[in-house]
Formats: sequence, C-alpha cells, structure tokens
Amino acid sequence: MTEKQAIHRYYKMALPAMGLYIISIAIAVWARDGMTTSESIFNFWSQGNTGLAKAVYYALAVIPIIAIGGMAWAHWRFITELDEYMRMIQIKALLIGLLCMLAMATGWGMIEMLLRLPALPIFWLVPIFWLGFSVSLGFIKAKEKGFGHEE
Repeated sequence: MTEKQAIHRYYKMALPAMGLYIISIAIAVWARDGMTTSESIFNFWSQGNTGLAKAVYYALAVIPIIAIGGMAWAHWRFITELDEYMRMIQIKALLIGLLCMLAMATGWGMIEMLLRLPALPIFWLVPIFWLGFSVSLGFIKAKEKGFGHEE
C-alpha cells in the first residue's frame, strides 16, 4: 500500500471518529448544563425517572470513549501501513504529543492544587495531545527533510 492510500484510509476512519468525539462532547456539555437547572434535559424523555436519566448520561459519557478508540485504531492502522522511516517520524510525534499532554496535566494539576484554581476539564487532554502531536509532526518532518538548513 502506498503512503497516499494509507493516508486516504486513515482519513476515512479518523475524521468520522473525530467528528463523533466533538459532537459527543458538545452534547454531553449541553446535557450537563441541563442538570444544573431545575429540570433535567432528559426529563421529557424519562418522565422524572432519575435512574433512567442517569443511564442516558452514562451512555453519553461512553460515546467519546468509543470515538477516542476509533481515532487510536485509525492511527495505529495508519502507522503499521507506513515504511519504517515514516513510522519512526509518526512515533516520535506521538511521544512528543504524549509528553505535552502529561506536562499540561501535571503542571495544571499542581497549579490547581497550590493556587486553588478551577479544575481543567479532563476532556481537554485529548485536544492537547493532538495539538502537541500535530505541531511536533510538522517540526520533525521539516527537520528530517532538512528544511531551513543551509549546506
């Protein structure tokens, strides 16, 4: 399989998973805001049965997990379809993305604890990871191809 075919296959699986993640987070936030009002967002559906409403919220919490799994699977499959050199670049970027996410989580957690700042919603860790991955991938590709270096 060529790199172009692998990229096309990656996009076919990753983009819908990313869309599902974004939509599910937006719906979950919308539903949560309904829980802070006097009536639940799902009261019209559950007819006041709080157990049923909680089950809906648990289901809403699982959807982003499924989407993240889809994104991870798409990326795993993409990496395995690349040659060794491109695989190395992807893995380096993944590690840097993970380091960015860990540094952000640890740093914000310490600031939160010491300065009593508001908690960072944990779902922000996924976008932080992908941002760190994307930026580092651009830098690594530029460095590996020799962009910006005079010989």
